[in-house]
Order: sequence, then structure tokens, then C-alpha cells
Amino acid sequence: MAYLKKLEQFLKEKQHAELQKFCREKLQFTPEDTDLLFYYAVSLEMLGRYDASRNTFEKLFRITKDKIFRICEAIPEFMKGDKEKAVSILKYATRKDDNPEHLLFAFRVAIDGGEGRIASEALKKAFSLDPNKTIVLLQEYFEGLHEKRPERVLLFVSLLELLKEVENT
Repeated sequence: MAYLKKLEQFLKEKQHAELQKFCREKLQFTPEDTDLLFYYAVSLEMLGRYDASRNTFEKLFRITKDKIFRICEAIPEFMKGDKEKAVSILKYATRKDDNPEHLLFAFRVAIDGGEGRIASEALKKAFSLDPNKTIVLLQEYFEGLHEKRPERVLLFVSLLELLKEVENT
């Protein structure tokens, strides 16, 4: 795990080719190292190798059984412009997942991909499972946005306050 800092540094400095090469070399000796596989998938995505990235996320799911990687498979599909495939992946992944954190991640992926209906479905399911946790996760998401327009920030804050009130009634 000593190499994690190096992986993070490559990513932070946007040295995607170097990150890919580093991961590929290390994976020869530890082909199921999930940290290496994750960073490898991200580097492939950043380099425009979307099919390889998706395949690596798929491998991560097979190894870990962590459903978050099913959702990650949609990201390269959105990036290459295959919205239909990305939506299909998200629908399947969210139908099979009961973790509000994963569902909020699916919400974010769908929003970034311009798919409001899928985002809404993931958000509804997250609320049905754990409304309080979902509000906290939404708040973290909104706070992480670097929205400059005050009316949008106010909208987000108002929405969260409304959701908190609805939950308390």
C-alpha cells in the first residue's frame, strides 16, 4: 500500500499516462489489487480508453462484489457518448443496490451525464431507504459543488431545508 500516495499524486497532477503505466506494471505482479485496478480504470478513462476502463470497473466488481463498481461502469459509457448503455447500467445497478451512499453516487453520475430521470429514480430510492442519511449526503454533494450563482445556492439550501422539514413531520 506504500504506492497509494504515488497513485494519488499521479492523479492529482493529471499525469494519466504515467498513472496508467505505473498501474499496468504493478498489476503484472498483483493482478487483483483493487487499489491498482481502480486507479488503472480511472487512468484509462482519462486517456479516452472508455471500453478498457469499463472492463476494469467490471473486473473490480467481480473481485469485490462491491456494487459501487457497477455504477462506475456507467461513467466511461457517458464519457464516450453512449447514454443508452450508461442509463441501462445505472438502472440495473440501482435496482440491485440498497445502499443510500451508492444510490447518491448513481444520482451524481446520472446528473453529470445529463440524465435527470435516472438521477431522480436513484434519489427516490435513497430517500425511501434512509431519508436522514440521504439528506446528509445531498448536503455534502451540494456543498461540494462550486456553484457561483447565488440563486442556485439558495435553491439547494431551500431544497434541503424543505426535505428536513418533510422528514420531521
